[in-house]
Amino acid sequence: MPQRWVRLLAVTGLVGLVLVGCGDDGDDATTTTTTTGETTTTESDEAGGQTLDLTVTEDALEGLPEEIPGGVVTVNLGVEPPADPELELEFSKVADGTSEQDFTEGLGSLLSGGPFPDFFENNAGVGAGEYSVVLEPGSYFVWFEKGGDEEGGGEEGEEGAEGEDETPPEIVATALSVTEGDAGELPETDGTITAVDYGFEVDVQAGDSFTFRNDSSQQFHHAVVFNFGTIDRATVEENLPAFLQSEGEGPPPPGFEELDFEKLEAGHSGVFGPGGTGTAVGTFESGNTYAAVCFIQDRTGGPPHAFAHDMYEVFQVE
Repeated sequence: MPQRWVRLLAVTGLVGLVLVGCGDDGDDATTTTTTTGETTTTESDEAGGQTLDLTVTEDALEGLPEEIPGGVVTVNLGVEPPADPELELEFSKVADGTSEQDFTEGLGSLLSGGPFPDFFENNAGVGAGEYSVVLEPGSYFVWFEKGGDEEGGGEEGEEGAEGEDETPPEIVATALSVTEGDAGELPETDGTITAVDYGFEVDVQAGDSFTFRNDSSQQFHHAVVFNFGTIDRATVEENLPAFLQSEGEGPPPPGFEELDFEKLEAGHSGVFGPGGTGTAVGTFESGNTYAAVCFIQDRTGGPPHAFAHDMYEVFQVE
């Protein structure tokens, strides 16, 4: 379920994300496939890419054509109540010939913290508002989780719940064909966060946006950006591992007593495979300390990268 990939459990929670291996029941997602049968035109923007005006309702995705040219695609996404305003819309590239049933079954396992299916080739995620992503030619399913899991998938004992109280996510998926197109250019942002092999390279300045790039050799990654305010960078570096492992439970680590949990999440990118890139919303203030963290698991499954490979980077915005 996309929103859990990048959503906090609550103002005092930290890692309410799906891809953390917290469920092992292997339940399949319930999928509703929608096709509009309409001819929707995409508009070329000044950078040479395409623009899609899409709307998510409670149980449908509106405005998506059956085929678009590849390259830079700017998505203007609106979300109508009662759909979750914090949902993410995923563009998942799959191997040619992948059926709806294959996609559904593989997605159910993946969202339970399992391995990425062999047919799952790449991914680009966007949220409500305007985002730009690069889509390669190929076959896609564009999907979102129907409704919103307000509790982040469980209550007491989330980490060890074994999934007994969870119901399979209901997914709304639409097939999309992406053809060859002009490459185009991503719009300028206030900096770049680049995922490499289990690490990040960060170059951002004060502003409200960033470009995420996955330059790793094999794994899927994203960046969840935490805002630690004016806490000293060295203090954050020393205490971040324990802070993440605690998931906000118990007393804060030394130096974190004044942390503003209301402003903890500064932004996040979508999930991208190797070579993937797109824009994201993030609030960066001069003088503040931040951490970019990846909670996605390996292609073969397992713990999130932040815990298995210390995939986080603490930085300060000048």
